[in-house]
Amino acid sequence: MSFHDLPFSLLVMLFSLLPTVSMAQENILKPENQSLGTQSLEATQERKVYNGYLQNAIDYALSAQEAEEWQVAIDTIQSVIKTTKPYVGISSDTLLALAYHKLGVSYYYLEPPEDQKAIQNYQNALKIRSNCLIPNHIDIIKSNRNIGLAYRELNQYKQSRKYLQTALDLHLSRSVVDSVLLASTYMDLGDVLSMQREFEPAKKYLSAALDMQKRIYPNALWEWTIIYERLYDLSKNQSDTTAMFHYSKTLIGLLEPMEEKYPDDYELLANAYNNLALAYEMSDALNLAMSFYQKSFSVNQGELENRHRDISKNFSNISLIYQKQKKYQEALASVNKAIEIAQAVDDPLLIAASLNNKASILADQGNLMEALRLQQQAIQHILPNFQSNDPYTNPPTKGEVVGTQIRLIKYLADKADVLQHLALQQEKEKNLIAVSAIYDSIAELSHQIRIRYQSDDSKHFLSAEMKAYFEKGIAVNYELYHLAQNKHYLEKAFALAQQSKAVVLLDALYDSDAKIQAGIPEHLVQREDQLKQQLANTEYKILSKSQNQSALRSNWLQTNNALEKLIDTFRNDYTKYYELKYQLSATHLSDLRQNSEETILEYFLGQDDCYAFVLNKAELEGIKWKKDFSLEANIRQLQAAIQLQNNLSSANYEAQCDRLVQNLHFFYENIFAPVEEKIQLPKHLRIIPDGVLGYLPFELFIKRKASSSSYFKQHHYLLKDYQISYAYSANLLEKPKTLSVKKGNRKLLAIAPSFQAIPSQSSTATKTSLVPMKYNLTEANAIHQNIGGDLLTGQTATKARFLALATDYQILHFATHAKANDEIGDFSYLAFTTSDRQDTLSSLLYNRELYQLQLKADMVVLSACETGLGELKAGEGIISMARGFSYAGAKSIVTSLWEVNDVATKDLMVTFYEYLQTGSSKDEALRLAKLDYIQSKDHVGAHPFYWAAFIAIGDMEAIESTFAPKWWVFFVLFLFVLFVATQVFRKNSSLSTKRSKSKQDLKQE
Repeated sequence: MSFHDLPFSLLVMLFSLLPTVSMAQENILKPENQSLGTQSLEATQERKVYNGYLQNAIDYALSAQEAEEWQVAIDTIQSVIKTTKPYVGISSDTLLALAYHKLGVSYYYLEPPEDQKAIQNYQNALKIRSNCLIPNHIDIIKSNRNIGLAYRELNQYKQSRKYLQTALDLHLSRSVVDSVLLASTYMDLGDVLSMQREFEPAKKYLSAALDMQKRIYPNALWEWTIIYERLYDLSKNQSDTTAMFHYSKTLIGLLEPMEEKYPDDYELLANAYNNLALAYEMSDALNLAMSFYQKSFSVNQGELENRHRDISKNFSNISLIYQKQKKYQEALASVNKAIEIAQAVDDPLLIAASLNNKASILADQGNLMEALRLQQQAIQHILPNFQSNDPYTNPPTKGEVVGTQIRLIKYLADKADVLQHLALQQEKEKNLIAVSAIYDSIAELSHQIRIRYQSDDSKHFLSAEMKAYFEKGIAVNYELYHLAQNKHYLEKAFALAQQSKAVVLLDALYDSDAKIQAGIPEHLVQREDQLKQQLANTEYKILSKSQNQSALRSNWLQTNNALEKLIDTFRNDYTKYYELKYQLSATHLSDLRQNSEETILEYFLGQDDCYAFVLNKAELEGIKWKKDFSLEANIRQLQAAIQLQNNLSSANYEAQCDRLVQNLHFFYENIFAPVEEKIQLPKHLRIIPDGVLGYLPFELFIKRKASSSSYFKQHHYLLKDYQISYAYSANLLEKPKTLSVKKGNRKLLAIAPSFQAIPSQSSTATKTSLVPMKYNLTEANAIHQNIGGDLLTGQTATKARFLALATDYQILHFATHAKANDEIGDFSYLAFTTSDRQDTLSSLLYNRELYQLQLKADMVVLSACETGLGELKAGEGIISMARGFSYAGAKSIVTSLWEVNDVATKDLMVTFYEYLQTGSSKDEALRLAKLDYIQSKDHVGAHPFYWAAFIAIGDMEAIESTFAPKWWVFFVLFLFVLFVATQVFRKNSSLSTKRSKSKQDLKQE
């Protein structure tokens, strides 16, 4: 019998006796006559004791909850709410709200949980509390937090994040905070962000929670352990094995020494053993992985109750170790136990994971059809509405949460692997077509996940994660292209190559354009830029290990909260913004063919193979060759050999020249020759590199060597045959033409800062540190004299002055110091004048800060060191200063790939602008300037160090608006000349008439 059936009088009596009664439900609950209950209710109503009755019911429910008698608590509160609700007055509304709140808690912890009912009761509580409490009352905060937690359990992360964010915002608006609750909210929000794969903000929230917990509970190590576990989960999702080892070992170090362990401690310890095992497995230390999986299993089985799900995970994980050890019988026995337990507890995700693991084991044994059948079942368990048993049928890709989509990508990719093995045995074309279709689905899922992300960091991680899948998709489509003789598959391979490059940069350009078209007010856009600037500055201080990391993280979180609220405003109040932002994700091949006047040569580097796609108006062609050479090692050798050192002896110089020339010929033979030998390439080439190829200037490759390595004027560089420019992706060639980008109103802004003498171990001939520069002012002045515009030099060339002026110029020219950061590309920098060398934020313009600018520049020239270098992010490219200016809206960039010589750079740049002035395109002007430079020097002076660092990226059209009058200027000039000529003609005619008349008058006289 439940509380719903008990008479009211008995309940009143029982609750009045609550402090003395036993917790055993059967001893305190006895049925009574319902009519007596009704009479008692009437009497209680007259005496107005129902408030006490409701309070006693809540107290009793709390006791039941402490005993984990969740159903007892539910029955108690439901019965009392039903009985007393009509009689509860305004003064008791908060008590009724508390009853709903506790009812929600009970449903949340019920086994199995009923989270939807928990949410419904939490919302009932919130509605009541919102009507009678101040907006940031602690109870309203608790209601929002609990709703967020329940949505998290339902995997509805967007809703969860919304309520948790509201709870946090309200809490931070209070003059006095509940530190324990605030730390928990930080942790919860970090957990949800991690599940949404917004890893960087997630880590900051979790770290802030850990800071607070250590202050609140300096000696209560257990309070820290939950956060360490969450940080481990985040690291696992990022495949960061170093962090996985750190957090799992830290947990074990905290928990193992505890003399008295409670069940919660054992749960955390079992999880920590499992987590450490996974880290060892990912590091291929299989014996250690097995030992810690078994330790986890022992704790789960021997020290705890109701850990069936975790025991199932243990068996499933152990089966994979056996599989890698090729102990297939043991693997199958273990995974079958995992499936049996998962089915007994009816956990669909757990069943799916174990079925997929079993499929992998069977596939290794060659039982491919049974593996496919199990994989299809696994997909059905994560997608209940998908019921097809046909392994050649794939589920729809839309409408799922991010976590489910990530699982689906993995299961689909595993199925593709099995189908590819099956293609080697039977029906090759049919099975490869099925694999191709799977990678179509994966590409679409990747796009859907990306557009949900707010942070670039999350998009970068996704791009890196998807790169391996895109490689497999390219490989199968390329094989089908040759097998079926169908260009459709080559086009699909090309499209996948596009989706693997610079998608974050493309999103940024669309974002700026969408804000313009959606009519978002300028002050809101500026507010967003300010908040992002604050985040960038705080991140720099965090990464530079500044003092008081806890305060910095807290500051970052508050700024990030404000930014997220502003973005919500964009989403909710300007719905067209999000529609426009992701309306198109890729340029169609037909658009590229129709609009491109040049030939595109695009590379894709796989693990074992290189691919090149050559696209022009006529056709698309593809080439594949083995990557049986080390690109990374040869690029490092090139970067070392290209740098001229001081005081080189003749012998050292010759040896260095030999290494450099051999290296440049190596790149020609292994990267360019495979394409050139099979396809006739035109003079104009637009190269889209991939991965580490972005560090190379292709025009420097040596096709034929001179008789001596040091004869640098005579080597046959690709520069002599081709006019080469670069792009981050084909999408970025075409899409900017459709964007609502305004042009700058002014011509040129040339920046030449001054620097104090600072001792440096680097050569003063190069722009390697903030040493004085002898020729940057000469360079800026020469360009300014030829073109006009404005100058920022010496003490006026400050970062603040540049930022104030930057957005209104067609050309930005920097003659300054720069430094690439190959670990965190966002913190590469350009240097400006400063009187305080310690104030780095006021004198250095970091790459991350460029993301907030809205430039109108046709061209940015980075006449500085290493501005094309930076952190290489798989699937996105090199995070350099050049890319930062592209992100900010610059149509084209001239950038450098190594430290450059001050004098040579000045000469090269002056000549470059002279050719631009004649109407040459940017890539043509740069090529001619390089050729002129080589021609004007001797062999030593023609060393590539001096002239080859600079490359041109982006739109290569001539800058007509700067250097040549527009057509209408000629037209107006023509009209003016015509008008003057007409006036002169009329004047002459008038004079002639007067003279004729005068002559007639004279005759008459």
